[in-house]
Amino acid sequence: MKFILAFLLVFFTSGCGVLNGARDSAHIKQARAANYDPYHIQSCGPEALEKAFARHGVELNIKNISHKIQTDPSCSNLLRDFLSVFHNEARQITFPAEMKKILKKKGFTIVSIGSLKQLNDNKDTAIILIKKRNSMTYHWVCFPVDKNIESFFGKGTIIKEIYLIKK
Repeated sequence: MKFILAFLLVFFTSGCGVLNGARDSAHIKQARAANYDPYHIQSCGPEALEKAFARHGVELNIKNISHKIQTDPSCSNLLRDFLSVFHNEARQITFPAEMKKILKKKGFTIVSIGSLKQLNDNKDTAIILIKKRNSMTYHWVCFPVDKNIESFFGKGTIIKEIYLIKK
């Protein structure tokens, strides 16, 4: 009886993440087990890093970047997994510390700056975390590759972090 009550409590308080995970195909489940979570691979964090690396002449594709994040024991994989229980899209999260860690492992220096006005389109590369006002929607972009950063979410775009990347 306790088991059934515990199961029902988890089931009804866990949100769509549990339901979505149960319906995933065998291919998706195998990919997750091998640290190639398709939701994370196709997310904005690895995409922004791929663009930033390309600007510095480093060829590292989005799949490999995501895999490096997912296999690094010091990254936030447990937190991402926990949050995905409540909402499956949490698998797409790439935390700022993870972005910095990948850049540092590739020999880059990261400088936190306060404004886009401090960046030069012709010589600077930065990864920027933006947020949609009054929501939990965040997005990573690469400067100057991605355009309209300040208006990405329309007038409700808030710039949260700007990391200038130097070799």
